Amino acid sequence: MLNQEMLLERVLLEDGLCDKEQLDAARRYAVDQKIDLVEALVQTKVLNRRQIALAKVDICEVPFVDLSEYDTCYANTELIRRDVAERHSAFPLQLAGTEPDRRISGRLDNPNRRFDRHCL
Repeated sequence: MLNQEMLLERVLLEDGLCDKEQLDAARRYAVDQKIDLVEALVQTKVLNRRQIALAKVDICEVPFVDLSEYDTCYANTELIRRDVAERHSAFPLQLAGTEPDRRISGRLDNPNRRFDRHCL
């Protein structure tokens, strides 16, 4: 089974967002700096975070959330326990419904990560 980084590499190449030489250089940089490929692509200015996020949307088949379209309400941080938010790099954007059917829509830095409502 292909891991997420391999899938991302394939999408970046197939979509023409970078070429093999840029990807190889970013991989070497990632190893040298002890960082992941995404951070290496950003730091070497091959791609920006938005371009990578949009490529991940194709892989994960999830909608892209542009946080600039939301008014940030920091009171929403109380909706998710801090340890859960940090572990999943999650930020709650909106709250809908009432108990017991309350729903939180939010942002995760990695859409492949999942957590259930019982950990909130």
